[in-house]
Amino acid sequence: MAITHSIADTIVKAAILHGRRQDVTAAAVVCDLAGNPVATARDERAGPVNLVAAGSKAATAANFGATSEDVFAVVKGDEFLNDSVIATPPLSLLPGGAPIILDGRVVGGLGIAGGHYSQDHTIALQALADWTRALRHADPRFAFKSNADAPQSNFYGKNVIVTGARGGSVS
Repeated sequence: MAITHSIADTIVKAAILHGRRQDVTAAAVVCDLAGNPVATARDERAGPVNLVAAGSKAATAANFGATSEDVFAVVKGDEFLNDSVIATPPLSLLPGGAPIILDGRVVGGLGIAGGHYSQDHTIALQALADWTRALRHADPRFAFKSNADAPQSNFYGKNVIVTGARGGSVS
């Protein structure tokens, strides 16, 4: 299943709303598995470069099937791997990217930029949690499980938990 414009638009709107609630002038990008933008949005006070940074975080999450924060945690101890990821456009190791998971498969990524990277990360997870709740309400097949039930991926020989994701949920 591919990510639809309707899903992507819902997610970026939720992200901007969460940013405003935290006084963060955020930009949000949802991309498909190839890293191509499906929907973008930015607070009118956010700079255009934030869209570029958000797109890089989204592409990282979609590519690796993990948050950009988790990707950084894995590569930071391996100089060669770290340098390789940094040198590969459009990837970013800054927190603020999260994979979008539907029917147990990564279908894209969400990237947030505009605040401190810890705020960007939180906003991404909040926007995806909102989307998950909406899905769960609309269709009980998308039942959210606890983080203990989150899918794990073998990311460069290390187990990475895809935070908060299971089945139709997102992380």
